Amino acid sequence: MMGIFDWSWTQMLEYASRLFLAALVGTIISFRRSPDRYQSNLIEAHAFLSTAGALFMIVIGSEIVRAVGLLGAASVVRYRYAIRNPRDAGTLIVSLGLGLACGSGLAEVAVAGAIFILIVSRMLSSFYDLLPFTMVRRREEVILRIQTADYQSTMSKVEQLFRQLDIQYDLISFERKMGEQRGPTIEVNLRMNYSAKLALKELTDALMDENIHRLSWQDIPESRV
Repeated sequence: MMGIFDWSWTQMLEYASRLFLAALVGTIISFRRSPDRYQSNLIEAHAFLSTAGALFMIVIGSEIVRAVGLLGAASVVRYRYAIRNPRDAGTLIVSLGLGLACGSGLAEVAVAGAIFILIVSRMLSSFYDLLPFTMVRRREEVILRIQTADYQSTMSKVEQLFRQLDIQYDLISFERKMGEQRGPTIEVNLRMNYSAKLALKELTDALMDENIHRLSWQDIPESRV
């Protein structure tokens, strides 16, 4: 009987090719030309879940006992807490597959799978930066908070500038405030969707005028609202 570390490099390459094909298929079916941050994480999650499926099939093989064990292990996984990032859900399931491989004595599968997942994770994190700009238009989302003394004038300027820069936005909140020194103001929060190549500092400089008392940016948590 082969020891746990008596690996065949030919077999490991075969495992790696299966995992690579699974990750590639998962990436292709979820590809978006203009992804925001959430969609980028979702693409990674698709790649990880496809890889996890291939990993499970390698571990199970033709062993009925392992298939039953997989069902038992999967039933233990309970999402009793909120997973904000879909990528985290994918890596959690991949970790289950790696653990099953270790428990089944398939050390070469566990090692090849872990190394492959690390490589895929690195590649996907810079995936859109490697593609030609004509092939993908990556977008980001952020909260823009503006406190202004002239709401109509400020929003007219915002709409005109956003139209020129192809920025999409939604009004999240609108609040009237009374200041002791500056008098009444209006604070608005806008959820922006913009090109990742746009510099927020330049946008800030373009928006600022005598009516705006405060302007700030806030990152959006990695969850879908």
